[in-house]
Amino acid sequence: MKKLISSVLLSSMLLNAGMAPALAVSNYSQTATANETKNTVNAQEAANTLIRNHCQYLAGNAEMNQNAVVKSKLSAIEKNAEKALAAYQGVKNPYVMFSGDGYDMSDAKTVNATPVTSDPFYKNAQYLYDMALAYATSGTKYYQDAALKQKLIDALKAFYEVYNKHTSYKNEEGKLFGNWWNWEIGVPTKITSILALMQKDVQAADANLIANYIKAFDNHLRNGKNGDVDLTSATHTGTNLIDITANRMVQGALLGDTKRIEKAVSDMMTVFNTIDPYHIVNNNTDGVYADGSFIQHHRVAYTGSYGKLLLQKAVSSLYVLKGTPWQPQDKVSTIENWIYNSFLPLIHEGYMSEVVKGRAVSRSTTGYADAVGVVEAMTLLTTFLSESNSKKMQQQIKYVVQSMPVKFNEAGLNLPAIEPYMAIMNDATITPANAVKQGSVVFNAMDRNLQLGEDFTFALSRSSNRIAKYEYMSGENLKPWFQGDGAFYLYLSGVDQTKQYGIDYMTTVNPYRLPGTTVPNEARKTIMELYDGSQFYPKYTASSTEQNDYVYFPVGTNTFSGSVSLKADGVSMAGMQLGDDNGYVAKQKGLLPDDFVAYKNATGNKSWFLMNDQIVFLGSGIGDTQKRDVTTTIDNRMSAPDAKITVTAQDKAGKAVAVKEGKYSNLQWLCYQDESLKTGVGYYFPQTKEIKIETPTITANQKDIRNVSSQTDNMITEKYFTMTYEHGKKTDDSYSYVLVPNATAEEMKQYAAAPSIEIVENSKTIHAVRDTKDNITAINFFEAGKTAGVQSSKPLSLLMKQADGKTTIALSDPLFTQDTIKVVLDLPNAKVVTKDDRIQAVCTKDQVTLTFNAKEFYGGSAEITLQQA
Repeated sequence: MKKLISSVLLSSMLLNAGMAPALAVSNYSQTATANETKNTVNAQEAANTLIRNHCQYLAGNAEMNQNAVVKSKLSAIEKNAEKALAAYQGVKNPYVMFSGDGYDMSDAKTVNATPVTSDPFYKNAQYLYDMALAYATSGTKYYQDAALKQKLIDALKAFYEVYNKHTSYKNEEGKLFGNWWNWEIGVPTKITSILALMQKDVQAADANLIANYIKAFDNHLRNGKNGDVDLTSATHTGTNLIDITANRMVQGALLGDTKRIEKAVSDMMTVFNTIDPYHIVNNNTDGVYADGSFIQHHRVAYTGSYGKLLLQKAVSSLYVLKGTPWQPQDKVSTIENWIYNSFLPLIHEGYMSEVVKGRAVSRSTTGYADAVGVVEAMTLLTTFLSESNSKKMQQQIKYVVQSMPVKFNEAGLNLPAIEPYMAIMNDATITPANAVKQGSVVFNAMDRNLQLGEDFTFALSRSSNRIAKYEYMSGENLKPWFQGDGAFYLYLSGVDQTKQYGIDYMTTVNPYRLPGTTVPNEARKTIMELYDGSQFYPKYTASSTEQNDYVYFPVGTNTFSGSVSLKADGVSMAGMQLGDDNGYVAKQKGLLPDDFVAYKNATGNKSWFLMNDQIVFLGSGIGDTQKRDVTTTIDNRMSAPDAKITVTAQDKAGKAVAVKEGKYSNLQWLCYQDESLKTGVGYYFPQTKEIKIETPTITANQKDIRNVSSQTDNMITEKYFTMTYEHGKKTDDSYSYVLVPNATAEEMKQYAAAPSIEIVENSKTIHAVRDTKDNITAINFFEAGKTAGVQSSKPLSLLMKQADGKTTIALSDPLFTQDTIKVVLDLPNAKVVTKDDRIQAVCTKDQVTLTFNAKEFYGGSAEITLQQA
């Protein structure tokens, strides 16, 4: 599971890591001891090394902090401390140490109160940490300030008394309350770091305070076992697990308890294991999958938020454990693979895609800020890589940063990363290079698809009975209903993506008109609207299984959701059937209380053919069993209210159409251009179907989608260009269109004159598309059937390319549960050239019969190449 560094090598490793100079972090033993240069290192000295590394990661040291490049970071640390000090009220009332909304902890002790939030505990700990970090960071005006030290000592004693009273996060009546994360992760993370940064000061003031705090942390591990991590706990997984264990290894070092450190590191190492959905360990499905997917909360696609934090913590743990017997040498390549396969494909010119952020899509600090965390991890990881791999990573860092249309926020990096980052950026011999190839990226394990073009990224969000339709929690992402029902995001190059997406988009976009979605026309209420301001359904506890399953991140009822790819060609075919939230089904079965509100969705089958510089959209079987009107949103482009927008269109007779708000029944193509951003998107309409166009200007408050104490009232106004298909009350309607990124009006005119896309079938049971230019056929069989010379015995996703007398076929099981699927091809006189082991072929003079072994393949693609005589 891990490899331990020999103590004989420890001295040289410390020197090579640059750890011999004195550290300007806490007043904790800042100079390397003489014993550390010996061949044998005792446990306490190893613990000291761990603490110094942790403090250096947070606060730098005297040498690095003198570098001019860290000036903005030091300034940010000072400003955070100034804000906390301005709010500090002293400890006369330990429940109200800081002024401001959300800092009063008094509800936890009021006899008649029924507190529903533990957030004030975390917010107090954050303020204390901000003060302590400034006190412990060389180069700030608060460094080793005696008055600040006394405030911190007083506050730490007072906060302990309050925090410790609420063992297992209960109020003084013994009732559970608040978010478990605050108790088990949030508060311990901040306080543990304070205790490390100020170890000698705290020990001098109260010899028992550190041990008492750590005992309290153990007591608050309600989801743990005997005051320790429980790897079978639903909350001790993925990013949550690495956070808890990182805290516990520092706590072990503070206590000089090597067994605690070893247990924490051992538990932490489990997060590096690739999740095998057919051989689940400890009931845990959170983590990185073989296809690069990252899941948290057991069903949420979360690379861009929890995944990013996991990456940062994994690399920072390498840094903290460097030069100790607990350093995991064998995990470096795992982290390196995560970066290239899981993270970088989702970052377009420094912007993290919305499709992997869960409820974090409603936060203002996402997008480019997410990339800062990834770049920091990449920068620190270069010091652990071989020379050639380090050079490749440095080139990738420079590519990500230089591709950004906005300024990279160096101050967002932790101090140890700033100097090496600047060295990379200022080294002319390091040329930017992108290791991520263009083409399709399939994350089937988390129901996500990407098409990476030369000047765009197309990102698609699906859902199923495996992956949540959305995530709402704690007042964040209040209007999420259709985010996993085929919503897409088109990131165009050279543009500040916050002008099209990000917090302003999520605030103002009509949640019933997300691009690519098919929804019933009805008004829905948010959780807080339904339940009198409560952030969760009040008849279940906040962290209950019912809350998770039916409120926070419900999966769908649909089993068909998958995609198939031809790897060499960079193309893919994705599909899904629309389904209801499982909460709706549970309500119909009488499993939920009468006042629990659940909504039913529309019905239909959806497909996407992703190739090169065009995306084909198909939909069929569209209707609604409750006979509501249904709408499919073709696209919904956001622009500034004063942006210059040009819309050009032609009908199927080739005549120009002056487009304004209204309905158009005969459009052949349309080109939307935002002259202010110098971007354009083209749309080609193969079938004759009425299209509705609206251009609303929408003003909304950011609190409409994120109602938490830290979110200020912020009114946003944006303009939209909305194109929809209005299906009305039809029971079996369909649609088709092609999206062409960065197209001009002239290019769309040429495209429509000789389209390469042919819709072969768009029925209730089969979607089939052929690209005549590259001779690729894409098919989704929603049930057994035959089309385009291909017959399938069961639901199947298939791609077929014919070139140079050869036919290459890729197969995938979109249900993830089937064992074998028979496929018959009208392909006479063929022979096998190459094939994957999962495909068996029988060739006759008239046809080829394939038997595809899909068992325990989890939606993977298998290929075979045939040649005709």
